[in-house]
Amino acid sequence: MEPLLIIYSHSSFLDILYVATDILKSYKNKILLIDENFNMDNEYKNDYINVLKYKNSAPYATRLQEIKHINNDYFIIIHEVDLLIKYDTNVLNKFEKYMKENDIDKIEFQHCAPPYHINKRQFETNNPEINFNDICKLYRTSNVNMIKQGYALFNVNPTMWKKDSFLKIMYKFSHLGYKQIEGDSNLTKYVADMNCYSLLVKNPINCGHFVCDYFFLPLHILRHGKIFDPKPMHTWGVEMDKEVLKIYNEIINKYFTGKTKRQFCIGFPG
Repeated sequence: MEPLLIIYSHSSFLDILYVATDILKSYKNKILLIDENFNMDNEYKNDYINVLKYKNSAPYATRLQEIKHINNDYFIIIHEVDLLIKYDTNVLNKFEKYMKENDIDKIEFQHCAPPYHINKRQFETNNPEINFNDICKLYRTSNVNMIKQGYALFNVNPTMWKKDSFLKIMYKFSHLGYKQIEGDSNLTKYVADMNCYSLLVKNPINCGHFVCDYFFLPLHILRHGKIFDPKPMHTWGVEMDKEVLKIYNEIINKYFTGKTKRQFCIGFPG
């Protein structure tokens, strides 16, 4: 069985939700978290073990409090715009096991090292790096120097969370919206007391917006509501992975070409 996967969505993104769900047909252990106006429960009853609903009027953090209804102590959360094009269940289960055994609150599935993403060396040269199953290293991100440099200890990127820790954040900062939650300094200081990690992978893969590894590859398909077109095929100055680009083109041809009203935007990020 895979770790529990929670997909956050909204009725205004039903076209993207359809794609995200269809791509993950084989991932059985997943829950949909969506707004109260969603009325397609029957259409998705075979795709999700449960559908949780939040009030449209609620701030983003309050919406996420609905996760209190899950039975699992650990979960992965991802937004529907981050299409999970590749994953390795065995590796993800090892992460969950490791989190339980070491009381880790969060592992963000994004590479945190130069030249692709955050230059960790400018934050904390002596920060502990933990070898993880010869797959990658875990890099502890909850420290004072990371805060001083403005690193978002809580962010909306795909992440595995300890449920109790996640809910503590959402209840304490229930007023925060989607655009405010990553940059709130009080929330950042609060999360700094938790045990949070990011990844240092051996062979970073550029999958559009994120730089990750084969065991969890999210393709960020939208930018400001527009479908991103990776031309020139660079993100953070690095060429997009060729296999990811192939998958991207297959997704565009299957789900969007001649079927969408969404505009395309060249390059990501801008």
